[in-house]
Amino acid sequence: MMHESIGIFVDESTLPVFDYIVNRLNDYPIAFLHLTRPVKVVNAPYFEKDVIGRYRKVYKGIIVANGAYNPKEAEIELSSGRADAVAFGKLFISNPNLPERIEKGISLSDWESSTFYTPGAKGFTDY
Repeated sequence: MMHESIGIFVDESTLPVFDYIVNRLNDYPIAFLHLTRPVKVVNAPYFEKDVIGRYRKVYKGIIVANGAYNPKEAEIELSSGRADAVAFGKLFISNPNLPERIEKGISLSDWESSTFYTPGAKGFTDY
């Protein structure tokens, strides 16, 4: 079933298939499993709202979480053990010194998404 609001197909087989795949990853010596939580939570059948929590229970290795985390949310994921690391994308684009800013409590710069994937230095290298 196509959920227009999220632009993906999910049906009754989606979660069992992903559960199987993630469980089988336990059989391989991979470095980590990178999971992205849904940025837009949809109240629809077969849509998993808590991807990180679901697969923390299944996958025995290192989990790197992603999905529009702010530093406070990342700390909660790490301290709860739900994730072993949190990846930041857009925050690093606009804050190349992100770890220092988080550590020292320095305010974070907003990103300018209109400059993402455009030619020239504007956006990715001029913060």
